[in-house]
Amino acid sequence: MKFLAAHFLSRFFNGLAGAIAIIRGIISLESAKNRIILILSSIILIASIIVHFLHRVLNVSLYWIDEHPIHHIQQSDLVLNIFLSIPILLLITTLFFYRKNNDHSIIPLLNTLTITFGSMSMIAGGEGMVEYHFSIFMVVAIVGYYEKVNLIIVMTLLFTIQHLLGFFFLSEYVFGQLEYPFSMLIIHALFLLGTSGAITWQTIQKSKLLADLDQKQQKQQILSGVIEKLSISSEKLINASVQLNENYDLNRLAINGMAANIREISSGADIQRQQTEGSSAAIQEINHGIHEITETAKELSEISIATADEANEGNVMIYKTVQQMQLINEKVSSSSEMVKKLNHRSEEIGDIVKIITDIASQTNLLALNAAIEAARAGEHGKGFAVVADEVRKLAEESVGSASKITSIIKSIQEDTVSSAKSMDQVINEAKTGLEVVKETGEIFGRIYESINGVANRIKQIALSSTDVSAATKQVSLSLNEMSYFAEMTSANTQNVVHSSEEQLASVEILSTLITSLNDITLELQELIRETEQLR
Repeated sequence: MKFLAAHFLSRFFNGLAGAIAIIRGIISLESAKNRIILILSSIILIASIIVHFLHRVLNVSLYWIDEHPIHHIQQSDLVLNIFLSIPILLLITTLFFYRKNNDHSIIPLLNTLTITFGSMSMIAGGEGMVEYHFSIFMVVAIVGYYEKVNLIIVMTLLFTIQHLLGFFFLSEYVFGQLEYPFSMLIIHALFLLGTSGAITWQTIQKSKLLADLDQKQQKQQILSGVIEKLSISSEKLINASVQLNENYDLNRLAINGMAANIREISSGADIQRQQTEGSSAAIQEINHGIHEITETAKELSEISIATADEANEGNVMIYKTVQQMQLINEKVSSSSEMVKKLNHRSEEIGDIVKIITDIASQTNLLALNAAIEAARAGEHGKGFAVVADEVRKLAEESVGSASKITSIIKSIQEDTVSSAKSMDQVINEAKTGLEVVKETGEIFGRIYESINGVANRIKQIALSSTDVSAATKQVSLSLNEMSYFAEMTSANTQNVVHSSEEQLASVEILSTLITSLNDITLELQELIRETEQLR
């Protein structure tokens, strides 16, 4: 069985390696086509640029034959630059994708567009001269190298659109004339469609021929595989028949020896019967002991389950305590924040009282200055002096009140600072208590897990003891049956001796069949050799 599995895996991986090699070959072929067409599209673009230079800069169309000028048309530089820019942009885009992945699926389409628009640019730059229209057939030949019908259709549609636009709107850029006969347009179209159609038909037929060839090769490979398998099978069959023939004498001797051994087994069966009777009594004693172990394990299981439940309840109480401690910690933290805010507010009040004190001092100075000025004024300033004196008294009272407020604020600040420190200590103590409670909870959790594990183990022991008890009962029954079968074996061995003698006669017949099988296999090998010669 292992040999067949290894053989199958070997054939599978060999086939997989062949498929990967074929795929790599296809990918490398596609990459090579992309590289060749990319070079040709670059050459066509360079030729287009040269044509634009010759006709737009050097005006070579004015003097083609013996310096006799021919008809020259007016073309827009903007339109010509558009015709020239399109293939340049397409080539740049193609190079970008080629550098990322030289067998990218979009590269054939970009190459086709570059070559097609390069030909259009060449025709437009060459003032629509008929000579440059031959570049269309060059494009058809280059695109046909890809052997893809969709690319040929795209190229044909683009040239068809170019000729239609040239006939109706851009005649001077396509045909080199302001007016072009419709009949000539039809001739152009027929030749273009005929050439493209021929290339398309050739591509389709070639694909069909290649597909037929692949099918024939696959059938040939299948036939070769069948013949190879037949050859291998025939060789194995010959080897097997030779081996069987060699083993014939050994089997005959083995059967004779087996008959003698069976007689010895018959005598040993009586001894085995006596031993099984003694073993049955011992098994019954073991079964009684296992029953006591099972009862004890059940009691331990009940005790461990009760202990686990109590540990679980303790774990729940610890969890509730942790939650309460967390709540206390949060409340204490909130109170600490309130005390800190009170301290901050008292500091702000102190700043305000300081400002009031400064204002009162300034007011007192102003009152003194006003009293001095009133004294200088004499009778006219008496009323003003009284007011100034009252203002001064109010300022002094404000200073005194501010001093008292300052003292009170300082006392409040000292108390809040002391309270904040006490709150911090309470928070630290609460955190410490929370950590202790959490650790206690973890310890209870581990205790619960351990007790639960012990309970499960005790359950398993109880179940195992029950199973062992049942097994020992079964063993006891089996021993009784063995004693009975030992008696039956002693009687049946005599029948086996008789059967072995009959088997020996069958081996003689098998020897004759092996010889016939060997002759048939030789004829099969001869047929395989003749088939290989016909291939």
